[in-house]
This record gives sequence, structure tokens and C-alpha cells, in this order.
Amino acid sequence: MALVDLLEPLFSHWRTILIASAIFLVYFYWIVPYRTMRAIYPKGPIPLPFISHLWDTVRHKGLMHLQMDEYCKKYGQVFSMLTIGSKPCIIISDPEMLRDIFVKEFSSFADRPVFFKLPEPLSSMLTLATKDKWKRIRNTLTPAFSGLKMKQIVPLMNICCDNLIEKLGEFADKGESIDIKN
Repeated sequence: MALVDLLEPLFSHWRTILIASAIFLVYFYWIVPYRTMRAIYPKGPIPLPFISHLWDTVRHKGLMHLQMDEYCKKYGQVFSMLTIGSKPCIIISDPEMLRDIFVKEFSSFADRPVFFKLPEPLSSMLTLATKDKWKRIRNTLTPAFSGLKMKQIVPLMNICCDNLIEKLGEFADKGESIDIKN
């Protein structure tokens, strides 16, 4: 029996296969993550299939901070939503809860998702490091950002900002454009 004879029934029912595949895709790409998200935390905006909350982002002219601000006003300081990739996430805007998560409970949370692997030394950046490497880098950097060190650097930052404002004022008075490439 030839392969063509085996595949002929499939080709005659291509519409049924296409519809079943679409239903399967919608179910596993949108409905399952949505149910998972609602089971974990039920408050939050309802996403559209495949594009999630992209329409709200377009409505806010691509300014996601305005979109998140609207969601915070509507759903409170903690709410759930689906990302574009249909990944459930919980948005937290309560400063006390964020401090507890970032400082007291940071070891309880999983690493960030890795979309693509970068070569060394780029993979050792604090924002991309994972597991033990991240903990080592964080423990090395934490003393540099103590309250006392931050207070000591503020005057230096103020001097730099004053210089920048002075230079921008000179360019504005002359009516010259600024070449940011140099």
C-alpha cells in the first residue's frame, strides 16, 4: 500500500483537521494559561486570545506604564494578567509587599526566564545571571549600595546633573542642535 493511499483520507478531510487544530491551539495556548492564572489569583483584566492585552497597550499609545496605572486603579495593587506569550504573571505595585519579596524572600523565587543564552561575560550581568552566580554577584554588589554610600554619592550626582543642565542651557541659548553620537 502506497503512502499516497494512506494520506488520501487526511487530504479529503483537511477542513476538519484545520478546525480541530485551531481549537486545540486556542485551548492550549489561551484557555489553559487563563484558567491557571485565574486559579492562582482571580483579580485582573481579561485577555483576548493570542494578543492578550495588546489592544490596551495600543489604546495607551504603547505606553505600558499608563496601561499598568489604569489596571492598578481598576484592580488594586495586586492583580494577575497574561503576557503576550500567554504566560500567567502577577503584577504587584504595593511597595511594602515588593520590599518583602525583593529583600526578605528573594531566595524563594525562581530565576527569570531565559529567552536566549548570551556568551560570557554578557551572561554574568546581574539582570541575566541565574542561581548561584546571581547570588554571588548580588552579595558582592549589595555593600556598594548601602544607605551611607548612596548618601555620599548624591552630591556627586547633583554636580553632574548641574553640569548637564548648564551645557544644555548653553546649546539652547545658541540654538544649536546636539550631536549625541559624539
